[in-house]
Amino acid sequence: MNGTGPPVALSVIIPVSGDHDDLTLLHGGYSAVIGRLDRTHEFIYVVDGDLPDALRSLERLRESGAPIRILRLGRAFGPGVAIQAGIGHASGDRVIVLPPRAVIDPDGIPALVGALAEADVVDARLSGSSSGFLRRMQSAAYHALAGRLLGYRGAALGGGPRAFRRALLEEIPLYGERYRFLPLLAWRHGFRVVRIDVRAAAGAVPPLAWGPRACLGGLLDLLAIFFLLRFTKRPLRFFGAIGTVVLSVGLLMSGWLIGLKLFLHQRLADRPMLLLAALLVVLGVQIVALGLIGEIVIYTHAREVKEYAVEEVVG
Repeated sequence: MNGTGPPVALSVIIPVSGDHDDLTLLHGGYSAVIGRLDRTHEFIYVVDGDLPDALRSLERLRESGAPIRILRLGRAFGPGVAIQAGIGHASGDRVIVLPPRAVIDPDGIPALVGALAEADVVDARLSGSSSGFLRRMQSAAYHALAGRLLGYRGAALGGGPRAFRRALLEEIPLYGERYRFLPLLAWRHGFRVVRIDVRAAAGAVPPLAWGPRACLGGLLDLLAIFFLLRFTKRPLRFFGAIGTVVLSVGLLMSGWLIGLKLFLHQRLADRPMLLLAALLVVLGVQIVALGLIGEIVIYTHAREVKEYAVEEVVG
């Protein structure tokens, strides 16, 4: 915790990227509602990169007396890193992340914060949003794939409004774009995850469909989370399965070629299959060995790795 001054009850983090609305109007809407919650709070704006217009708007807000803090990153790292930077400077035991665009009805913020009384992570699903057909299809397909791979269908894997207790960040390390998967990571660690409906803001601009680069990045992020959740503690299960298949195919091909040589007296020197079989055998052994090395590393550091959360201790 890098914040100065006394701790507050609620930290509001708003990552500001190139796609943002008028921050003066946005802050007015957010602060009016959060001010009615009767909780000590702080606003932390994280400017992701060189955005002089956004920085000037925030500085004017601060000069006018608005109690906000401004963090500016040296370059654009992405919303996940910006949120991580904001969390590092927050002092509240409860954190809420809001978008830099007017996509959520501010009157839904109290429900988002109030749900933390019974949960550790609260994910907001925007209701009444008029997203395009292609964008809805992409989102549905992505979440269906995530549910199939990871076994959990309750989370919105995006950068929408979200509230969580600060304590869970002591158990779940965040880096890069892992913030998008925070509800899923919290669920895997045994934290309580709740998803609620929050009305979209009137006249909110629907999000655009993902381009090829965003789709590829999302799939790679999903693959990384799948590996971390399923095989971090059991790398041999992953590498061993792949290595065994590759090694088996190489051995079968080698056996077939040996049979041709011994029983049918066929030449093998001019057969490309011989080279492919030898390559598959060597590759299969190397993949299995990589899994074994991973198991040794995990065993060595097993005492430092904890993948559970104790909810309550009685007595």
